[in-house]
Amino acid sequence: MQQAGDIPVIKQKFLKKGRLLGSGCFANVYKGKLALSRHQIVRVAVKEPVNDAEKLAWVLHELQGVEGVPKLYGVTDATPPGLVMGLCRGVVLQALWESGEVELCVVALVKLCSTVRHLHALGVTHGDIHKGNVLVDVSDEGEVEATLLDFGLAERFTDATRQVDDVREVVSTALQVLAWSGQLCGVRRSLHGVEDLDSVEVLLAEALSILQAVSE
Repeated sequence: MQQAGDIPVIKQKFLKKGRLLGSGCFANVYKGKLALSRHQIVRVAVKEPVNDAEKLAWVLHELQGVEGVPKLYGVTDATPPGLVMGLCRGVVLQALWESGEVELCVVALVKLCSTVRHLHALGVTHGDIHKGNVLVDVSDEGEVEATLLDFGLAERFTDATRQVDDVREVVSTALQVLAWSGQLCGVRRSLHGVEDLDSVEVLLAEALSILQAVSE
């Protein structure tokens, strides 16, 4: 792999693209395999085409190591270039919500709050948080992981005024999820208009406690 600044440029001969994972208005995402060396091959997600690949790559580069953010391997040498990211396991929050997995959705949203907090601490806003952009995975040990997807509208060097839009999107997503349960009406009322991520997380933890008490 060649380097463009600190962003690796991946030659097509090292990348094998597989089946289509998802399709959006501006790009498709494919499952693939990337040869890091002769003896090391990793599973990846390939997003292409990406009209502003360098900008998006720098956003993900800025967030490397943040829990809940896909790993960036680099940009392809295609024209226009694509993005190569770590392949994340799981089911989108939308599907879990539609199947009535409210408690699992709330756990994922609590995890999401932590991820968004780290983004904001680094000056990054996501700009498109909703049920279709959160991937949820449960390990064999029962540990829940939530991964934030699609950073196409993300911006760097943002302040608290801009970042509050992310919080509003988290609140909107939470209100939709909590609408499934009649026991959570009080939490939903308290969530309306909240623009502080810490308060959102506290209310989601309260909702989770209520759901767990009901299920016992």
